[in-house]
Amino acid sequence: MDERAGRQRRPAAALRRFLIGYLHQDFALEHGSAEGGARAYAAAARPAERRRAAAQLRRVIEESDGLEPLRAALSRLGCGWRPPDLEAVRAVLALFDETEDGESGATRTAGP
Repeated sequence: MDERAGRQRRPAAALRRFLIGYLHQDFALEHGSAEGGARAYAAAARPAERRRAAAQLRRVIEESDGLEPLRAALSRLGCGWRPPDLEAVRAVLALFDETEDGESGATRTAGP
């Protein structure tokens, strides 16, 4: 029961750390884009932390009824980014999934 109470006090802690640390009000100056912030986070975060943040973001997306409620939920968690659409949020989430194999999205290159 104590463990559950701790989770209730810190809802979406991993996602909050990502949003506050990488998608804050100056994210565009620091990272160029939301995807740039997600790549920087993926490069810096431990795999377990990244998985938790991804799962929490999926849950926020699923529990939101449309774009405006999703924007509001992200804002409550400390996000300074105002996603233009749901696809933009899914693109950020996809960057976490791309790095599941242990490679950083920040260091991937296109090519043969």
